[in-house]
Amino acid sequence: MENSSNKFAVYQTAITNEKGKSMIPRYTKPKLTLVFSTFYKYNRWQQVELAVLEARADVGEISRDDCETICRILRDTPIDELWIDGEEKNSRHDYNAFLAERRRHLPKHLQRLFHGDMTSYDGEEPATSLIMKEALGIVISQAEDLEAAVVRQIRKHRFTPRLERTHNRGAEIQSVGRFFITLLTPLAQARKEVVFARNAFDQTKLTGAVGSGSGPRPAVRAKALMKLGLTEFDGATQIMPRTIHSKAASALADLASWLEKMALDLWLGSRDPFPVYEEPFGKGQKGSSAMPWKKNPITLEKVRGLARWARACAEAIRANIVSPEGRDISQSSVERIAWPDLCHTLYHMLGEMIRVVNGLNVYADNLAREIANMRGLYAGSVAKELLAEWLKDRFDAEEVYRMVQLAGMNITEPKGVAAKYRACNAPKSPDEADKWTETMCLTVWNPPPEDKPDTLELIIPTGGLRPSPILDIAPETISEWNKALRTLVTDNEKMQRWSEIFKPSHWFRHEEDQYQRVLGEYPA
Repeated sequence: MENSSNKFAVYQTAITNEKGKSMIPRYTKPKLTLVFSTFYKYNRWQQVELAVLEARADVGEISRDDCETICRILRDTPIDELWIDGEEKNSRHDYNAFLAERRRHLPKHLQRLFHGDMTSYDGEEPATSLIMKEALGIVISQAEDLEAAVVRQIRKHRFTPRLERTHNRGAEIQSVGRFFITLLTPLAQARKEVVFARNAFDQTKLTGAVGSGSGPRPAVRAKALMKLGLTEFDGATQIMPRTIHSKAASALADLASWLEKMALDLWLGSRDPFPVYEEPFGKGQKGSSAMPWKKNPITLEKVRGLARWARACAEAIRANIVSPEGRDISQSSVERIAWPDLCHTLYHMLGEMIRVVNGLNVYADNLAREIANMRGLYAGSVAKELLAEWLKDRFDAEEVYRMVQLAGMNITEPKGVAAKYRACNAPKSPDEADKWTETMCLTVWNPPPEDKPDTLELIIPTGGLRPSPILDIAPETISEWNKALRTLVTDNEKMQRWSEIFKPSHWFRHEEDQYQRVLGEYPA
């Protein structure tokens, strides 16, 4: 960025002027607004033009005095955006309007040297590379901040047990910290893909109207690009191939999709009546206009929605790969809108997720409630393997699988009042609905002895399996199974091993190596 006499004031004016031109102000951030502002773009164009001038002076194409005079005048004279806007209305070419505004400040005998031997996209493409590298760098930094927030939750919740689900059904126990590891590692990978894509913008072109080299000479191009921190791309036309842009857009879209996944998982955990996670809720905040008690997870929902917009912007950018022949204007018209929107969207999504993760409420009591309500079934896979080992002389693996499956059906089938309510299928009147609801509420808070639920830990060694309408298993077979299962109770060593698999500590042991790899240590 070139210097001006009152840089801060000019920057603030640029930011103010840009608000509302692309993303609505609600989702824009000053850093990116400045980077994608026309003020910033014009200054980057000038930076490229002056780098080429200095390179021409370095190789002796123009005099050093002429170069220094041009650079001094233009650096000391702020770019007049309003003048350019007026000129563009006439010329309908923004780069030519920019050149006219800059040349008007130069002595006539020096005007021809400014932009000599160049086409507009010799100035625009290197400037675009610089702008994109800076914009993506801002997004990458925000992603790193989110990773740090996730790591803090990993450390904090190393031993907070939770029930993991697959296919929307209860599966096994893992720690909340391990859950955050499953969010962290793909997040870091997605961020690294953005870094990789950003590095591709190190390449650009200065090779004239069709890219063949009719612009500045090779020695000038090499020196100018070195001053800009860029390198030349062989194979450009009037523009760079948009495969480079596509990679960056795809990387940002993938990052947005992973943020959506993170938001969805936390959103699912916020379901009533016993949420296990809740996003921060301000003391003066309102969740619903109609239902005052609600704490709606609006931030997580916003992140999920914005991911759709990020993918839409990315798809528009990816389509620019198919720019015809040397170039037309279809790609630039899309990029002026899609790139700012995409980067602003990602930055906002990342910022919102940082706020959510840092302030996330994790309710250990409700997490434990979910585990308790599984009645030990989370240990079913290990229970199956133990029983197959202990009963291998009497039953094959298929029969043992069916034993544990039957236990699961028995445990989840309703008993007592709940069984009667389910059997009625559907209340036949409002009064019946009231009756059943009242009865069930009383049963939930004060269950009678006959409604006490079974657990996997007890139903197996006590031989309590019973026929189920869900499975076609003969009563004689179940009786034979129960007889064999009851023999396990007399073996203290086996029963101790059996009871261990229902404790969270059993499942935490499996996570130790992942904690060590991810954090580089094992948090005690």
